[in-house]
Amino acid sequence: TAAERRLAQAKMNAEAAKLGVKPASLGFPEAAALPVAAPTAFRALEALGVRSGETLVVHGAAGGVGLLAVQFAVSRGRRVVGTASQANHEHLRRLGAVPVSYGPGVVERVREAAPDGVDAAFDTTGLAESLAASVELTGGKERVLTIGSPGTAGEYGVAFSSGAGPAGDRGVLAFAEALA
Repeated sequence: TAAERRLAQAKMNAEAAKLGVKPASLGFPEAAALPVAAPTAFRALEALGVRSGETLVVHGAAGGVGLLAVQFAVSRGRRVVGTASQANHEHLRRLGAVPVSYGPGVVERVREAAPDGVDAAFDTTGLAESLAASVELTGGKERVLTIGSPGTAGEYGVAFSSGAGPAGDRGVLAFAEALA
């Protein structure tokens, strides 16, 4: 019916204030993730209280949230060590992070990359190994946050963030789009 078509059309129309321009440097899947990934990364860094000059380790640094966390932190004067597979190391270097391979021996590799120590850790993986390494590297649980697993966070006594709240924080999205 005509009423059903109008209802369907109304559901397809988006509020202009909630729309953004897709950065030319991103594909559609990456751009579609920005409204969730950018606020998630930004809030995690704010919750950790990482200040200029401090060193942050990001586990899963080559993933969607991890890449944004790296860029946000580097652009604000934080030193970043990012764990990722070897295939992603050059990309992380271009973003200003010091890449290290994850897996057995990660604590030693991070310590070598950050000889003055690690002030905070942001984990996007939820893996027990990453959280154990984060607690060891930071010397405690206070400045370790994960978005990966509430259960594993509880086991290690570290903060868990459920990710993004209301999607589309325009200030954070504009910042992320400028970095793209």
